[in-house]
Amino acid sequence: MAYRFLWSASVACAAAFAVAVSAPPARAAGAYDGTWVIDIPASVQGNLTTAACPALRLQVKIADSQVSASLERVPSGTSNTVENGTARNATPLTGAVAQDGTVVAQWEGFKANGKLAGDNGAVTVIGQCGPRNATAIRVAK
Repeated sequence: MAYRFLWSASVACAAAFAVAVSAPPARAAGAYDGTWVIDIPASVQGNLTTAACPALRLQVKIADSQVSASLERVPSGTSNTVENGTARNATPLTGAVAQDGTVVAQWEGFKANGKLAGDNGAVTVIGQCGPRNATAIRVAK
C-alpha cells in the first residue's frame, strides 16, 4: 500500500512539473498597456474639395505590449470609412509596442508606425489615402 501511495504521489508531482515547464511564461505588463484612442485626420487628394478619406477615431487596446482591435468598414457612400466593430465583417488589427515606445500595427492593407511616450503618441497611418499623421492618447490604463 505504501508503494502504491508513493508511486501515485510521484506521478502526480511529475505531471505537475511537466505542465509547469511546458506552460508559456507569463508576460509582464508593458509600459504602454491600456486603451488608446487614435485620431486620424481626413485626407484630401489632388484638387478635391471634399475628403477622399474621412477623419477616423479608433480605439485600440495594448496588453502585454501587443496592439489589438476589431475594425470594420461601414456603409457611408465611400468604402474608406472604418470604425471599431464586432460584426461578422470585422477583422483584427494587430501589432506590437517595443520597450522604447516604437509601435507598429497593420489592418487589411493599412500599416501604421510611430512612437508612444507616456500617455501620448504620434502615428503615421499608410493606406489607400496615402500617409496620414495621427495622434494617440491613452484613455485608460
